[in-house]
Amino acid sequence: MSGRRYDSIAEAFKSHQSWVKFPLGGCACTFGVCTRLDPVAGDRDWYEPCEPALESDALPWFYFIPSVENLRTESHEEYLRESRALWGDDQIT
Repeated sequence: MSGRRYDSIAEAFKSHQSWVKFPLGGCACTFGVCTRLDPVAGDRDWYEPCEPALESDALPWFYFIPSVENLRTESHEEYLRESRALWGDDQIT
């Protein structure tokens, strides 16, 4: 959104106070229409977490991710393990 480039993700996270804010929510995704905005015409769930904001609110990385279907395959086990520990087996899909 800003057009800025960083040498590393750590450097980018240091500037998170100047990131574009979306106080009323919204999506700036350039990949397609998010199903969170339009469940019928949406392409898929394009959610991307903001790790510094999650950390400052003491939320886990997966807090707003509704299921493993929204993650890369290599993240499925970690998501299932950590979300079951937080919410219990019967809440995880």
